[in-house]
Amino acid sequence: MQQKVEGLVISKRPYQERHLLCHLLLRSGKKISVIFLGGRGGGKNQKGSNVELGNMLSLLLVRSSGQVELHKAKEWTVTWSPLFIRDNHEAFYLTCFIFEVVSLISVQDNLHDSNNNFDDTHIGLFRLVSNALFRLNSKIESKSFVVHEERSLFLAKLLIETGLYPQMSECANCGQPLSSHKSVQLSPSHGGFSCQQCIQLETGEREISEQGLQIWNLLKQVANEKYGDIKIQNTLNNEGARALLNYFCFQCQVDLKNIKTLTMMNHQ
Repeated sequence: MQQKVEGLVISKRPYQERHLLCHLLLRSGKKISVIFLGGRGGGKNQKGSNVELGNMLSLLLVRSSGQVELHKAKEWTVTWSPLFIRDNHEAFYLTCFIFEVVSLISVQDNLHDSNNNFDDTHIGLFRLVSNALFRLNSKIESKSFVVHEERSLFLAKLLIETGLYPQMSECANCGQPLSSHKSVQLSPSHGGFSCQQCIQLETGEREISEQGLQIWNLLKQVANEKYGDIKIQNTLNNEGARALLNYFCFQCQVDLKNIKTLTMMNHQ
């Protein structure tokens, strides 16, 4: 069994008086469930808790036999913490949203599998989340945080890292080049963008929202740029961000109603 692991705390809930049940996203991009005995702090010495959402922990797990799904943390230390995110409620809500989305699509890691170290299939998921957290923290520290920009960037990068990047060059319906159209629309069921003519034929509407073109421009911009270096040029409003999320959920077969933090995001 692999006993030494590193991971981000992506969810936690109290268990009994002093313990915590948490999900950690490991560097492998897979998650594990861990119980931290005494993780809530307190006791005679009123010890504080360092098991916080977004903290990067280095853990030594108690050795177990069989296919145990709930691991016990024997020792743990904090190797990085997004301190500034906790001082900004919009950034904290966005962080909770990111963690919930990732938790829905991440797979459980099997630490008893000796071949696990060779599986890098999901490593992009950890890279996405860690880059998002580091950028959020830096933006707040430099007083340049804009919630709509960071939400737009995360959703765009989410499609790229999960291999769900839509067809950008041609209409998903008729195959015509999209560059010649002033209006396009992201179509979840077709796995790409539809051109102006196809949208009008399908919906019967003459006026088409500009959000489709904004999404197209955003995805085109961030496709080949490093997360931390991107300067957002095409910020999506709530409607545009919802369209990107709808596309993601359709492709991953995730029920939008299961994303509980979406209510908080809609009020930002």
